[in-house]
Amino acid sequence: MSGDASITQFPRRNQGHLSGVAPGAAPTVSVSEVAMVMYMELRRRGEADLKGLRDEMGLVEDVAERAWRHLWDLGLLQGTVSGAEVTAVDPEVALMRLFEQQHARLEAYAKEIEALQRRAQEISQEMRPAVLRETASVQVQYLRDRRHRTESLMSLNATARTDTWSMHPGPLPPQEVLATSLELDANLIARGIRVRAIYGHTVASGQRARGYLNQLAALGAEVRLAQRVPFDLLLFDSHTALIPSNPLSLTDPMLLLHDRHLMGTYLAIYEDTWLHATPYSAQSPQMSEDGLTEKQQAVLALMANGLTDEQIARRLGISLRTTGRITANIIDHIGGTGRFHTGVLAAFRGLVHPEVADKDLEMRNV
Repeated sequence: MSGDASITQFPRRNQGHLSGVAPGAAPTVSVSEVAMVMYMELRRRGEADLKGLRDEMGLVEDVAERAWRHLWDLGLLQGTVSGAEVTAVDPEVALMRLFEQQHARLEAYAKEIEALQRRAQEISQEMRPAVLRETASVQVQYLRDRRHRTESLMSLNATARTDTWSMHPGPLPPQEVLATSLELDANLIARGIRVRAIYGHTVASGQRARGYLNQLAALGAEVRLAQRVPFDLLLFDSHTALIPSNPLSLTDPMLLLHDRHLMGTYLAIYEDTWLHATPYSAQSPQMSEDGLTEKQQAVLALMANGLTDEQIARRLGISLRTTGRITANIIDHIGGTGRFHTGVLAAFRGLVHPEVADKDLEMRNV
């Protein structure tokens, strides 16, 4: 046993016995040495209490208590810590118990390390990536040429899971591009993916365009026509968008955006355009090149001549409510600030065709 403190006080009658120095000298005895003497004495007696052993051995109270505690720390005593009826423990038994305690502590430490590793793994592999995805900046890819745009579009269509939404102000691309687009949409719809498409009214004015829209609608796509479509937009599964970097140029790079938070803006724009658009079918009214139906052209011609909604309704034989809705759509389409301003703009752009109103009136009177 190795001592950690030195004892300078020791009963004179036992100094020679414990320290090996002559009586009267100033011995220096360690706690470990005193503990050794107490342990051997306890083994000789079989059992004892601290007070009785201390008094009979002539030990100083503080010295005896420190040595006694030392024996308890080593596991060489058993009984009660208070010191009543304490017996000595064989060193081999004390060693075995010490190793068992150490083994138990190591097992507990190993379990603690394992739990720590599991928590660290969950934080690093699940929680941290989730936060990084939440706070990461928007991922933007520049698709600078047609090949990259085509490859990205093919990949997005192949990986779509729930829906693809698109809107196009026009004009329509070449026929071969439309044919490829129909094949992609047919594949999406066959996989159970919802396909929605919005086109400007002017797109549906030509025979080729109406043929394409008829085929698209026949596949099961939801198609609508809008008076105004702000820009080209493709949305995939509400988390990816393909938009032009410059809506006014068809040759500038396209932007591929990946970000759920930013998508909220584009989804809102799309839904608003969708709500203000009208469903398309093969029976939808034929549009003129200026994007107005014959009925809208008739109302515009009469409106430009200063007729009120009530007069237009009576003249064309339609309800006042329908007339008001058509008038509002015309004003919105042309971009006027009111009826008079819309009439001026329409006349300036050559959109007023009085013969259309006369034709509509003749058809009603037949």
